[in-house]
Parts: sequence; structure tokens; C-alpha cells
Amino acid sequence: MIRYLSLTMCLGLLATGCQSTSPTACAPGQKPPKAPLGQRLFGTTQKPSNCPTCPPPGALPSPGPQPPVLGAQPPAFGPPPVGAGPAYPGNAPGMAPPAFQNGPGLGMNPPPIGATGPGLGMAPPPPAPVTANKVPVPSTIILGPPETTPTPTQTRSAGSASSFPVDIPGYAVLADKIAGGQQPFPDGINWLKEAGFSTVIQLRQPSEDISACRQLVERQNMTYKSLEVSAQSLDATLLAALDRDIQAANGRPVFLFDRDGTRTGAIWIAYATRYLTLSETQAREQAARLGYRRENADPAWEQAISRLSNSR
Repeated sequence: MIRYLSLTMCLGLLATGCQSTSPTACAPGQKPPKAPLGQRLFGTTQKPSNCPTCPPPGALPSPGPQPPVLGAQPPAFGPPPVGAGPAYPGNAPGMAPPAFQNGPGLGMNPPPIGATGPGLGMAPPPPAPVTANKVPVPSTIILGPPETTPTPTQTRSAGSASSFPVDIPGYAVLADKIAGGQQPFPDGINWLKEAGFSTVIQLRQPSEDISACRQLVERQNMTYKSLEVSAQSLDATLLAALDRDIQAANGRPVFLFDRDGTRTGAIWIAYATRYLTLSETQAREQAARLGYRRENADPAWEQAISRLSNSR
């Protein structure tokens, strides 16, 4: 009940226009004077005569803060306030964006496309030279047939096949249409036939069996002949018999052989110096290829060769 009476009293005071908080100040019948409507709407205003800080009528307003002069010391900046965004050269207060400069230290401003300058460190590539269509000049080098190195061969070939058959030990070409060597293997006999030889002369030891060699030669349709040769029988008569057998081949290749080349070499030295007019040095070089060498030969062979040389 008391709260209701207090609320009713306050509402009554507000309705009467009393603005004092004291209940006795706004008794009924004592209303304060109301302010003008404009003052109640817009508040109290002062005339220029009553405003000590207002400029006199007609006076120009004083200018505000001026921008810093170019070249002046820029103001010092402190740490940014809490919550402020990052400061860049373009948005920092009191700082103008830097102008582009050609040279080192370009900063964040890239050079324009195609720009050149001493500080860029590069130059545009030179234009490609314009050349007229050239007609290819024909080469003056004339290609000839490939050079071939002549293969060293025997100066006097005894047949058309290879000059050094592997199945005839000590094979050597001695003169035109005459070759010599040691006793050939069966395949060597076949090679002689393929090479064009027509006569095979065996210079045998006394009482040496010659039947096997004769059969191999005659089986190839070649002429087989044999002469018994020793240091005692080596004379002018034996050389004449050898020359007859060689001439009987009618210019076709003839092959001379013995078991180890000793008899063939010794008789060839005597025959070549007498019938082919070769020097003894040349004849001995050919005999060495057959297997006969003075330092290894029996002295009886050297005595027989010496007798024939003195009897000419």
C-alpha cells in the first residue's frame, strides 16, 4: 500500500511539471515558469557577445595544420597502436609513396615491361640480322676412290691361292712358278691342287718311304716326282736332274719339299746360284725361310755347297 502511494505521488509531480526531487518544493499551486519552446527543443545558445572564445564577426578562420615541407625531417614514428594493421610505405602517415627509379635498390616497384636503364643490369637482345637467301655454293672438293694400301705379297707368286697356307710348314715362294717348304699335311696337298700346282717334287733321304705321299699327290691328279738328296750326292748331276723336272712342268707351278727343309734349302742355294743367276746371299735368305741356316746346318752340307760354287 505504501509503494502504491509513493508511485502515485511521483506521477503527480511529473504531471504538474515539478522537476525537483524534494516533495515540498513542488507543492500544488507553485508551478515553476516554463522555458521557451526553442530552448527546450535546441538547448541554450549564446550570442557572440557572450562567447569569449568565438571569433568576431567577419574574421577568417585560422588555418589548420599544414603538410610537411619537402625535404624536411620526417616525423618520428612510434610503435603502432594495439589492433592497428601493418604500415606500408604507401599507407604510413606522413610518408608519400616512393617514385620509381631505374637502378639498384628498386624496392617493391618492378620496372615497366620493356624498360631499360643502366641499373637494370640487362639489355634487350640485339635484333637478328636480316640476310638474304643464299644459294649454297657447290663444294670444290672432288671425291675420288678410297685410297688402298697395297698388301705386301711375294714378288713371285707360284699359284693363285693364298701365298701362306697353314697346312704346309715353312712354305715360301722361291722364284716364278717355283715354291718350296716342308712336308705338307693332307689338306696342304689339297691346297696345292686348288692353287694350280701341277708337279710335286720330294727331295727324300736314302731309303725313305715315299708311298703315302705319292698317293696323296696322285689322288689330286698332280705329277709326283722324287730325288734322293744327301750331302755326298749333291753335285752338278743332281742339279741338272732337278732342272729337268722343273722344266717338264711347262711353266706350271712346281712345289719342292722334304721332311724338315734341310735338303730343300741346301739344294736350292746351289740351284739358284747356278741356274737362276741369284747371288748366294739372296739364295741363302730364301733357304732360311725353308728352314736351312748355316749356323745350324751340318758342315757336310756347307762343304757340298762350297764345291758347287767353286766348280762354276
